[in-house]
Amino acid sequence: MEILTERLKLLPVPNKPLQLVSDYELGDHVKNYLRDVAANNAIIGWGVWAIIRREDDHMIGDLGFKGKPNLDGSVEIGYGLAPSVRNNGYATEAAKALMEWAFATGKVHKVIAQCLKENAASIKVLKKLGMMQTHSDEEMIYWERNRYLNDR
Repeated sequence: MEILTERLKLLPVPNKPLQLVSDYELGDHVKNYLRDVAANNAIIGWGVWAIIRREDDHMIGDLGFKGKPNLDGSVEIGYGLAPSVRNNGYATEAAKALMEWAFATGKVHKVIAQCLKENAASIKVLKKLGMMQTHSDEEMIYWERNRYLNDR
C-alpha cells in the first residue's frame, strides 16, 4: 500500500529502519504504533504513515490517523515534518493525499484535527486543506472537514 503525490510517497510505517533526513526523529507514537500493528495488523493505514521525499527517498516526516474511523465515520489526522523541510508545502501535500485516501475508502465521512493556537504553520496547513474551525479552548483550536459539505 502506498500513496504517490507529485513530490512525495506515503507509506504505512514499516517495521524496518528508514532512511531519515538528519534532523527528523521518530517519535514515541511510531514505536507505539508498531507495537499495536504487531498485535493487530487490521489497523494498518489507520495509524502512522511515512512521508518520503521521492527525489532522494528520504523520510522527511510522518502523518496519519489516531485510529480507525469511529462509529460516525470520523478520523483524527496529525502530521509532523523535519525542521529542515518545513515551509515547502510538504505537510499540505501529504495530508491532502491521505485525506483523499480516507474518504475514498467509504469508511470516513469527516476528518478532524487539533493544533495549538500559536502554531501558525499548522493553522495555515489546516486552512489549505479546507478544514473549518469548530471551536477552541485556552490552548487548542479544533478543526474538521466533512467529506460532503466542504469538499472543494
